[in-house]
Amino acid sequence: MSAYFIDLEGYFINDTLEIRELCIMGSNIFSPIFKVYKPLKSWSDLSDHDRFANYNWTFNNHQLFWQDDGLPFCANCILESLVDVNFKTDIFYMLADASSLQMKTVKKHFPMMRITRYTKKTLPAIPSNIKCPYIDHGQHCAYKNCLCMAIDYLCFK
Repeated sequence: MSAYFIDLEGYFINDTLEIRELCIMGSNIFSPIFKVYKPLKSWSDLSDHDRFANYNWTFNNHQLFWQDDGLPFCANCILESLVDVNFKTDIFYMLADASSLQMKTVKKHFPMMRITRYTKKTLPAIPSNIKCPYIDHGQHCAYKNCLCMAIDYLCFK
């Protein structure tokens, strides 16, 4: 059984959380799957409700702006890159404070993953010199959150 760490940041379209940033990290912390995805709609095509929700979410959480570039989201592409994963035995950990909406979104796109909350209480603070590989965009970074869980797991298991 292997452990993997998964975190995401997202945005809202019609009250549905869509993945904007995704990181999946195994015990080899030097080769995570880390992607930033472009929004499915342009800002001008969003309802006023969605614009308000995404404006607040962006500035108060992940700070990945709507116009920032990214890749089209492709769940199958991610699954194909997880060549060493045994979905019957391996466990994917999400932060203990991950929202139920984040958990639901991951399960929607990756139903075969065995996902559970990571409950260690010794999570280290990521030093300020550790930067996101995409763009340094604040404390709510999927890469930094996965790195934090992986370090804790590898050092204190």
